[in-house]
Amino acid sequence: MYRSRCGAYVAIFVFLCGVSSAERTPVVLVHGIIAGNETMVHPMQVIQDAYPGVHVLAPEIGNGKVDSMFWGIDKMVDAVCKAIADDPQISSELHLVGYSQGGLVARGVLQKCASLPRVRSFVSWVSPQAGVFGVPQLCDTDCPHWLQHLLEGLYKTPYEKHFQHDASFAQYWKDPLDYSKYLAQSVYLADLNNERAQKNATYKERILSVDSLTLVQSSADKILVPRETGWWGFYKIGDPALSIVPLERTQQYTEDWLGLRTLDESKRLLKFMSPCEHQDYTSSCFDEAFGQVLPMLA
Repeated sequence: MYRSRCGAYVAIFVFLCGVSSAERTPVVLVHGIIAGNETMVHPMQVIQDAYPGVHVLAPEIGNGKVDSMFWGIDKMVDAVCKAIADDPQISSELHLVGYSQGGLVARGVLQKCASLPRVRSFVSWVSPQAGVFGVPQLCDTDCPHWLQHLLEGLYKTPYEKHFQHDASFAQYWKDPLDYSKYLAQSVYLADLNNERAQKNATYKERILSVDSLTLVQSSADKILVPRETGWWGFYKIGDPALSIVPLERTQQYTEDWLGLRTLDESKRLLKFMSPCEHQDYTSSCFDEAFGQVLPMLA
């Protein structure tokens, strides 16, 4: 299995480089929606197997499953910022990994936390970095049917105040056929992605401060719509056919709103594909796929 091979390779690397466990950079894991930090137990173990002695923090966002749906994302960002600030083992720098919705929370942490230690590497694991537009069929598996009805309601009125302020997933809903309304009424993603006319220079500075920014997309993703949002691709604005535009052809990239083009040109923007399902954090498929990003957490 990949984990054991990777652990052996990393152990050799650490030995040759003379890195002690006390010198290893701490890792912060941010869980996703309809989940708690128990979903991070296996990823944490994979990291600690690869880097023995490394400190890994996986904070619980509120009470987990419910609050990850019904807290605003800025409130989640504040909770993670506080957990990092309160952790005595995190001082000068860290690695930051966000899973699914947690990737947007983690990026909020990177761009907004006032007293955040330096983030060496940022990893977005199948996260909707460019937003979502479409309702996933969650209830093919184990989930309450009321949730599917809630998501379908979101599709009809995503920018109503009660959705934007009380449903986390509404805050990264991006309608490519009504982009002006998205810009005007989105309470989180439009700001985080620097999409409005008034740009936030600090957001770009924070993104450009990392050694690497890694995007992981799942080729088997049935949750993110479109799945290309994992690589920051999205539907073409104003196109009823909903054709996909890859990151490199978006204004986000060409006009360098957040510094992604600059990161790419300096070979600090990395992309990996995972064959695993969106919510797979425990299988051998995950172990193999996660091995692609382990070197960034050294």
